[in-house]
Amino acid sequence: MFSPSFVELHPGMPVHKGMDCYNFAATIPRSPLPGMVLPKRTTFHLYWRSDKLALSRRQVSLIHSILAMQDRETSDVTLWTNPAPAVEGQVRDSPLLRDSTLLTDFHKMYGPQRFQVKAVHWKTLAMGTPLEDYQGLEGVEGRVGVEKDLVRVLVLWTKGGIWVDMDTIMTGRDWRVLTEHEWVVQSDCHDKAQNALSGTMMHFNKNSAYLCEMMRLMSLAPEIPPSGSSDWSSHLYHKVYVRLLESNIAPFKILPFCFVDGYSCDKDNRLPDFFSVTEYAWGEDGPGAQLKKKVESVWAVHLHNQWGKQFSKTGWAKSLILDKIKHAVDAYRIG
Repeated sequence: MFSPSFVELHPGMPVHKGMDCYNFAATIPRSPLPGMVLPKRTTFHLYWRSDKLALSRRQVSLIHSILAMQDRETSDVTLWTNPAPAVEGQVRDSPLLRDSTLLTDFHKMYGPQRFQVKAVHWKTLAMGTPLEDYQGLEGVEGRVGVEKDLVRVLVLWTKGGIWVDMDTIMTGRDWRVLTEHEWVVQSDCHDKAQNALSGTMMHFNKNSAYLCEMMRLMSLAPEIPPSGSSDWSSHLYHKVYVRLLESNIAPFKILPFCFVDGYSCDKDNRLPDFFSVTEYAWGEDGPGAQLKKKVESVWAVHLHNQWGKQFSKTGWAKSLILDKIKHAVDAYRIG
């Protein structure tokens, strides 16, 4: 069933030069318009393996950047994580479920209605899907990249909402205006064959037919892809997109690269290094003004892992994004 859409997510021509992508992003309303048909509630899904790397300020900032800056009445976060090693006769809860310091702080501030931590149980999530009887399903656990690719699809099929990779930070723009449509994101501004689409962020409705087709193709794989493979991510999304067109079926949308990943373009028009300590003058003209316009136009910044780096105490990202998150969190605490 389709309803009229107020927001057009496809610019109709390449927007990889100059300010084109950011200018197009700025045409989208800052908040929902009367008459928009939107989900009653949007869950942002994250995934973090607690046995690989401890949560740090970066991950905490991402969670705050969603919960403190998105609409309180219609948004929430579920942090998915790996279950603990299997012990006969015991429920396989996650170590994160026992991290009382983290959970107490978030639950106290946002409440269990807006923040939850859940362990991934493959067979439960795959129940009733084309992957239900897939041999070796639980063998995906621990395979770098591929594990997350599978979680994305299963979680969105089961719950619906917006998937967010943990190496991301939000700018504060209202995500509701993008939820008329189901979508993935453009990998970068270069339109690389077979790798043009990314699951860094993606939005699909619960039990989406698009996700069902993705899982059907995944179930045909003779074995789970190796670590680092794109078979269940960019290659999969591209394959499904093309198959839909071949079948004369309207495909899911593709967000232009800068909406989520303004760094992935040419040096002359991409966002600067997020971890840079370079300061800018925020006047009406010049590089600082242009950078400010870019950041205010987009919804998120993808940090491309770089887990060894922590946020700088100076620089453009602090001025335009991190301070904004801090102020939103402080205001939320006050109520």
